[in-house]
Amino acid sequence: RDRTVAWLARYKVPYDAIHMRKDGDRRPDYVIKKEVLDLLDRKAIELVIDDRPSVCEMWRHSGLKCHQVGTGEEQESAPTEGTS
Repeated sequence: RDRTVAWLARYKVPYDAIHMRKDGDRRPDYVIKKEVLDLLDRKAIELVIDDRPSVCEMWRHSGLKCHQVGTGEEQESAPTEGTS
């Protein structure tokens, strides 16, 4: 968390809140980010920026506009609805 806050300050990135996984939580990132999304007012979210294909898929499936950046290399992807 401290590294993230320092990076945001260094690049003057404004934010109202930071939502991060708890220490030791090794669940897939798209699961954790979906849980955070479910706590937020989706109407207040204009755009999501992410690099992981599985996470971008989750954002878009949740009805959000997502800009995918970087290579986002990963070995597993998020399950899509109707699959297990």
